[in-house]
Amino acid sequence: GKRIIDELIKFSKVNYSFDLHLSGYRMAPNRCNTNENNLLIFVRNSRSFSFLLIDIDWPDNFGGEKFTIERKPTIPPQLAILIDNVSYKTSLLEMENDIKSRYDNVVKVIRLKNKNQFDTKFVKVEFNFPKALDDILNKGYMTIDYIKHDVKEYLPQASILICSNCMGLGHFCNQCKQTNATCKLCSEQVKDVSTHQCQGVVKCLHFGGAHHSNDLKCMVIKQFRSDLTKTLLSSTHKQSFNRQTDPSLQFPPLPQASKQLSINYHISTNVQNGIIIKLDQILNSITKFENTIGDLTKHTKVIEE
Repeated sequence: GKRIIDELIKFSKVNYSFDLHLSGYRMAPNRCNTNENNLLIFVRNSRSFSFLLIDIDWPDNFGGEKFTIERKPTIPPQLAILIDNVSYKTSLLEMENDIKSRYDNVVKVIRLKNKNQFDTKFVKVEFNFPKALDDILNKGYMTIDYIKHDVKEYLPQASILICSNCMGLGHFCNQCKQTNATCKLCSEQVKDVSTHQCQGVVKCLHFGGAHHSNDLKCMVIKQFRSDLTKTLLSSTHKQSFNRQTDPSLQFPPLPQASKQLSINYHISTNVQNGIIIKLDQILNSITKFENTIGDLTKHTKVIEE
């Protein structure tokens, strides 16, 4: 696996002048034939994800090993934005078609659901290229069906890495510094898990409770996730405060008046006389109307008396 990863990084640098940043990889034999493995690649940022998804023209092999590509990854949160206050009556299919016709690199439009699986007014838009998303975030809105909708970054609950070797938090197994393995049931450290005689008592490594160490309901894991989410939200808010928007995009200047027209344009005497006559007629009509109202008021008072 490492040889293929090294070949991939070198191929990206030589052929595309692109620095591919990876967080790690994993070999998985699931649904594979004999002498075959799945190689799962984990990227470090959205640009590397986009490069592997749409930019690279894959060769036939790496290091003499032939392979096939399955491009069915889940779009990461870093390549998604959130539109709020979308009416329940809005057709999601029509909305998606309109967005794709106006904006490039849109992959999918999804209406989010709450914990009870009911629709909400939040709609997530997924992209496969970070620049298209950044341009929209810099503007702060999207135009959909001739209506301007405010947008913001999509920030889901933070995902946590749990090492399968030491059951620690925040790193992959191949990055683990622990030499011994940790029993997934009793959390005891052993040199060889296959020869370990486990007592069968479930014990959490982090909290000591009667649950597995990778249970997401563990108090330590929940606190770790909460702290990580707060950190991500804090850094996002700082970036949004530092982002300067161009007022001319939201409030374009009005066209300047033509001075030449205002200076050289003169009203003829006949036109002036006609305007004055019309104004006199309007004033006379108003006077007659006021007199009529006054007569009606007097007549009404006489009848009431």
